[in-house]
Amino acid sequence: ENIISVAVTAEHGESKEYTVYVKRLFDEHKIISAQGGTVDGDTVDFGSVSSDTDIFVPIFNVSVGASYKIYSDEQMQNETEQIKLVSGKNTAYIKVTAENGEYGVYKITVTRRERLKPVMSSRGSGVYLPQKGLIELTSEADNARIYYTTDGTAPTEESRLYTSPIDFDKDMTLTAIAVSEGYDTSVAQVFTYKTCQPFENVHVS
Repeated sequence: ENIISVAVTAEHGESKEYTVYVKRLFDEHKIISAQGGTVDGDTVDFGSVSSDTDIFVPIFNVSVGASYKIYSDEQMQNETEQIKLVSGKNTAYIKVTAENGEYGVYKITVTRRERLKPVMSSRGSGVYLPQKGLIELTSEADNARIYYTTDGTAPTEESRLYTSPIDFDKDMTLTAIAVSEGYDTSVAQVFTYKTCQPFENVHVS
């Protein structure tokens, strides 16, 4: 805001001074930064979020004097403060308006990762005779890595990596997860196995 003093003199010589307040309207309508996101031209990408995230609230820092509104549709009919997420890429739009009324529109993208499905076993939980290489583990995801434990503890990526069928010669609680780039780790799947010994010297009369 600028202050200007103006003196006005009449024909008969009387003079009066006036104070004029002049405000310069900013004409920039840019996104300076986006919390957790990357601004590239007219697109703001927030990368990926967990498969458990249903609502995403974007936060922006815009040009001095500018304001912004977020819309869920490209026609900018449905104003919103948060983005309801579905699996995969989600899109919204932000309109940044300068003080002088000029505006710019940016596209917002945020990807909700999918969670891998639980690991599958060639044998479900149950009672079996001890065997070598009895249990085979698989995942529906291509290139997924499977990690497992056999003592009932929760597996992590530091646990044993599954590379070949698992020998089964005693009672065992097998817990497994699937891991793959770009996906959330699967929920741990638990299989409980009990062993039994074959009957010997059984005579039927």
